[in-house]
Amino acid sequence: MNGTQISSEETFRSTRFGSKARLQVIILASLLSAFLLLVVLVAAGNADVLLQVDSSDLSENSFNIQVVGHLGGPANSVVAGGGVAIAGFSNELAVLDVSGTPQRLGYVRLKSKVEDILYDDGFAFVAAGGTGLWIVDVSILDNPKIVGHYNTPGFAQGLAKEGNMIYVADSSDGLRIVGVIDPSAPFELGQVLLPSTATGVASSGRYAYVSMGQSGLQIVDVINPVDPVLKGSYDTPGFSHEVAVGDNLVYLADGAEGLNIIDVSDPGNPVGVSRLILTGNARDLAVDGDYAYIAADTAGLRIVDISESLNLHEIGSFSSGGRSISVDKAATMIYLADWSRGMQVVDVSNPADPEAAVDFEPPSTVQGGVVGRGELIFVGDETGFKAVDTSNPSLAAPIGDLLLDGGNRQLALDGDLLYSASGYGGLHIVDVSDPQDPSHLGSYDSPGFASDINLETGYAYLADFDQGLRVVDVSTPTNPVEVSNLILDGSAVAIKREGSLLYIACSGGGLSVVQVQNPASPFLVAHHPTSNNVRDLELRDDYVYLADAAGGLAVLDVSVPTNPVEIARLTSVGYAISLSIYNGFLYVGNQRGGLHVVDISTPESPQETAYFFSEGIKSNVLVGSGDAYLTNNSRGLLVTTGDLAINGLVVDHNEQPISNVMVQGSYGRWGSTDISGTFSVGGYMPGSYSIAPSFQTGHSCHIHRQCKFHRAT
Repeated sequence: MNGTQISSEETFRSTRFGSKARLQVIILASLLSAFLLLVVLVAAGNADVLLQVDSSDLSENSFNIQVVGHLGGPANSVVAGGGVAIAGFSNELAVLDVSGTPQRLGYVRLKSKVEDILYDDGFAFVAAGGTGLWIVDVSILDNPKIVGHYNTPGFAQGLAKEGNMIYVADSSDGLRIVGVIDPSAPFELGQVLLPSTATGVASSGRYAYVSMGQSGLQIVDVINPVDPVLKGSYDTPGFSHEVAVGDNLVYLADGAEGLNIIDVSDPGNPVGVSRLILTGNARDLAVDGDYAYIAADTAGLRIVDISESLNLHEIGSFSSGGRSISVDKAATMIYLADWSRGMQVVDVSNPADPEAAVDFEPPSTVQGGVVGRGELIFVGDETGFKAVDTSNPSLAAPIGDLLLDGGNRQLALDGDLLYSASGYGGLHIVDVSDPQDPSHLGSYDSPGFASDINLETGYAYLADFDQGLRVVDVSTPTNPVEVSNLILDGSAVAIKREGSLLYIACSGGGLSVVQVQNPASPFLVAHHPTSNNVRDLELRDDYVYLADAAGGLAVLDVSVPTNPVEIARLTSVGYAISLSIYNGFLYVGNQRGGLHVVDISTPESPQETAYFFSEGIKSNVLVGSGDAYLTNNSRGLLVTTGDLAINGLVVDHNEQPISNVMVQGSYGRWGSTDISGTFSVGGYMPGSYSIAPSFQTGHSCHIHRQCKFHRAT
């Protein structure tokens, strides 16, 4: 058995067992073969037992996080609670039912892109960049209405609310304080200019805490909202994107410098407490209990244990597959707004048991890529692509399409621009701001067969089959221009980027590693041949995973990029053609439509843990458990289910098991003890949860004295 167990001994008063009866509750939490360490905390006089997951003994791979919903690409911001999420997809504010399979209930369109969302008492307050603050009545979920608007002078990026006041982080125009006592008539109460760019804001009592980009943190005294005054500041080493506050501590998402914690007990003299550098670029954060949930751009979701502010450590992560830029937490769910993958709902998963609940099959043969924006999915096919409305997955239907020379092999989405790697048609750039009427902007006729595309800061990197790598300047979408190229060994079919290195899968040639620090002058760093026709690749940490066709899955160590070394191969996955990594597990699509789940926690020894069959060929797979959308290149959209179970044992004062005890967990989750006294309550991620036992007889348990706990041997 791996991990550690905690047993907690608790005395209850129960009419069933008498006033002096003792009920011992032993709580265990497990995922696969791993156990989570639990500490039981009890408040006297209440029947609830509060479970706190103590992650100090957890490694990053000792639990997993599941996607339980996926709505497509570029999502900018999200808030959630009570089975409802409010998300920004470009300039659309969407109200989503996330109690099951996510569905859009209603939406409004704003005049500019949603930057931040705050919900309070039936209203959504929206920071919308250059058009300021918008107020939307969302009390009728399927009919949201804009009721108020205040156009701040700057670029509204972040919001906080205190009473009837909204604090707006207004970029170069500092902090604006807007009165919203009447949501239909917002007005500015006061403002204070700050020394840099205000990117986010949080409030507590008389102070507003403003993240300031390259200037760290500014603390503003707002006791007089008509005349706010700068009180203190603290400069951080990174670029502060967002801020949260609690218990005299400020938490900053500090870009490449990760998570910064600052003591603000003396607002005029804030003091740095600790810092944890994370993989990726910390863009947003949600703090709940002992955990900070951080949207880390291309590094997805990072979970940090903050129970000891001087001993921060990362305990888990989830790769969104895109660029996670906003995060919110409600109950046991994390809601990620991902700029290229849409909104993702994340919970703790069991990747060993994927199960499809819903699927979607486009009306034509799909051979290309799938990307999305909200409920709008762009599906590549042999003629071009279709824009598909998936607001009702069972009735998904195309709402627009565009014929492209060469059809489509893979798609990439950047805001309102869709990029298509279109085989012999080269590269196409399409304006999809109106998905019902997409318009072609520009194209680049590559000399080969454009098979895959990677976008980065004004450049498109094309895997152009026998013509190798083509680097295209797309900063002017109407006139893409090749700036360089590099012929490779074999035919380039798939491409991934890490830093300034491109990893390119080449059919008949294996893996090529290319340095593109200067896009105008790429050069080969390394080449590793394989004996098969490589079809796809994935990249995680220092390892490249190759879908090596008839050779199955190949694992290469690229910790030294100039010397890739094959360290493992798994042939049981069959004819491997596509790959996707999800939180330590690799999902391999094979030629016959199968999906194999491979545990890659030990890359030198990958182990197949599950198999899921669905007709079609997989590609662009976003895999998880628990009502998760999956994209692929033949059936479009799938949904899976699954969760993490907390298991327990209920015994009496003689340590005999008690059956038929109903155990209610937080957020409506239930379990019942069987004849052996064990129960299981599922669907939790790390955090604090109440477990309330009661008996079928209707008698309830009451705490008699304070709980004791000890570490089991």
